[in-house]
Amino acid sequence: MAGDVCGHVVWTAELPVGRGGWCCWRPVAAGRERCRWHATGALDDYASALDQSDDRLDDAVLRGEDLDSLPIDGCSLARADLAGATLSTTVESGCLRGADLSDATLDHADLSGADLRDATLAGATLLHADLSAARLRHADLSGADLRFAAASAPSLVRADLTDANASGADLSDATLLSARLEAATFRRTDLSGGNLRRADAVAADLGSADVRGADLYEADLRDADLRGADLSGANLRHAHLSGADLSDADLTDATLEGADLRGATLERAEFVRTNLFDADLSRAVLYGGVFADVKVNRGTVLDAPRPTGADDDPLDELVWTNRTIERLSRENALVEQARTAYVRRKDLRRRQHRRQGNYARWAGSAVAGAVMGYGERPLRVVAVSAAVVFAAALLYPGPLSEAAYASLASFVTPLPDPSLGTTGRWLSAMEALTGALLTAVLVFVFGRRSTG
Repeated sequence: MAGDVCGHVVWTAELPVGRGGWCCWRPVAAGRERCRWHATGALDDYASALDQSDDRLDDAVLRGEDLDSLPIDGCSLARADLAGATLSTTVESGCLRGADLSDATLDHADLSGADLRDATLAGATLLHADLSAARLRHADLSGADLRFAAASAPSLVRADLTDANASGADLSDATLLSARLEAATFRRTDLSGGNLRRADAVAADLGSADVRGADLYEADLRDADLRGADLSGANLRHAHLSGADLSDADLTDATLEGADLRGATLERAEFVRTNLFDADLSRAVLYGGVFADVKVNRGTVLDAPRPTGADDDPLDELVWTNRTIERLSRENALVEQARTAYVRRKDLRRRQHRRQGNYARWAGSAVAGAVMGYGERPLRVVAVSAAVVFAAALLYPGPLSEAAYASLASFVTPLPDPSLGTTGRWLSAMEALTGALLTAVLVFVFGRRSTG
């Protein structure tokens, strides 16, 4: 009698909580060692082999089958092999935990609330499928086609969506905690309110996606495409966004505290009431961005990209970026950072004058930079003054000590010493004029720094 019964065993540890272990009692199929549901290879007449009072199809082998024609509603298909199968209707109250649905066609399928934990859906097609509230924890959806799927509030904790395409899908309020999203496509996808904490989305495409209010704490978005994405109100604390493209993105009321934005592209992005405390924006491209009521502190790194020295350097953009950094720094009392941005902006303007052939302005700018650091370097004025005194001392007659005294006296005294002779008096007069000018410059620099 035992040889007439399938005898396939599914252990309790391999099944969802609440479903005990089970031994298939169905008769074996002709020429096979198992029943029609557990035999390897396609068999006919599955329906006649299913007792309608039985809902246990765990570990069933249904590779490439048309599931719409089978009475599987309400059946448990845990760990079933459904690779390449087709389903476009509803699986009511079904359990598909651990099932193999790789390369399956599930277009328009209703899998709302389905238990797909640990299931394999790699390469599956789920166009317009309904996965609302589905449980997909640890599921493998790598390379799956989820375009326009309705999947509000699904559980995708630690799920693998590498290279998956979910463009236009509704994943609002989805739980993607620690999910793998590398190189996945979420263009115009609704991820609003989702939990993507610590998700790995390196090089993912989230162009024009709706990520409003989503939690992206410590998410890895390096080199991700977020152009035009709506990230308003999103939590991006300590997120990794280095090299990411956030052009035209909306970051209104977003929190980027401690975020890594090194080398990110932020052109025309909106930063309104955005929290940038301790964020690193070094070498980020800020040109055209909107920065209003932005919160920055001493831990915020605002450092514009450096010009390469090439003829095609975007000097206008770099000047704008440094001016913006200067303004943000002054608004938040970051004086030294503001001064650094100011000096860099002036250096770039000097290069602009030379590129445009305006050599008079270029020369004036070069002198201002060399003598006083554009009004920000008082020690440079002191150094130039000392150089003038020393150089003049070498031209005065007599021993060096006496010449040095005469040079210093002439530098600080407006009236030349008659005992110096004709040449010495002219040298003294010129040194006195230079000393007066450098003293005035030093007063200007100190005054500028005290008010800046």
